[in-house]
Amino acid sequence: MPILRLNDPGTMPWPDLLESAPILILYKHSSVCLYSLLSRFSILGFSTAHPDLPIFWIDVIDQRDFSSRIAEDLLVLHQSPQAIMVAGCCPVWTASHGGLTVRAMEQALADARNGPTW
Repeated sequence: MPILRLNDPGTMPWPDLLESAPILILYKHSSVCLYSLLSRFSILGFSTAHPDLPIFWIDVIDQRDFSSRIAEDLLVLHQSPQAIMVAGCCPVWTASHGGLTVRAMEQALADARNGPTW
């Protein structure tokens, strides 16, 4: 599955997409930020390893109000770049800047698939 830009024609509207898959990732980035450029390589590598996992990207400059709404709706501090893993309509993991790595996403996905450990 390709990485889809959230709210583009043909994509499911927010917040309906939260129920579209058991687990999905929202990737927020800025087109003018070096960290965003570097984190994009991690997101692309992760999406290649998990082609069935929906990943949606949000440009925090072009979609500023929408990006803020996502942070408010999910009760997640807004950052950029940022990946938010959602399972069961709830954020279960988030990372930004140096924490946004393939290894961290792999661990978060394994944890999300295994369910809570408490």
